[in-house]
Amino acid sequence: MQPHDPLDLMVDTAARQARALAVRYMTRSPRSRSQVTNRLLQAGFAEQVVEPLINEFVENGMINDQELARRWVTDRSGRKQYGARRLLKELQSHGVSRQNADEALDQLTLDTEIENARAAAFKRWPEHSLRDLSTIDFKRELSRCSGFLLRRGYSHEVIGQVLKSLT
Repeated sequence: MQPHDPLDLMVDTAARQARALAVRYMTRSPRSRSQVTNRLLQAGFAEQVVEPLINEFVENGMINDQELARRWVTDRSGRKQYGARRLLKELQSHGVSRQNADEALDQLTLDTEIENARAAAFKRWPEHSLRDLSTIDFKRELSRCSGFLLRRGYSHEVIGQVLKSLT
């Protein structure tokens, strides 16, 4: 039996610790390559330990930015009723590449976005609640609705369609 190099033992120990931390971090919710890398680097692991581990996770499918982006768009556009612009910002803030984000956003059609925006607006401004308003109040509420939908990430085209359905 040959004596082990202390440096190899330290790297091996660090790799095991990094793996354990990464797995715990990814267990809470799906994470992007960038998020896991940053988490491990912030925890003090050397890049020579982090990079091979991340590559292994990508190869075995534990990290998949395309799938993460696709699921993110499906979930947040439907459940939270966010528009494409906001979803793009969120994906980029999670370290997903522009290409992966754009591919995921391609699943949103204009009709889907209009439907989601209309649902979000009707939650806040039920159709019947606008009928009895004066002209001035009605215009003010339409303006508020427009701002609300802009903050949710909808395009002017989508907002115009929703406002048209309210009038």
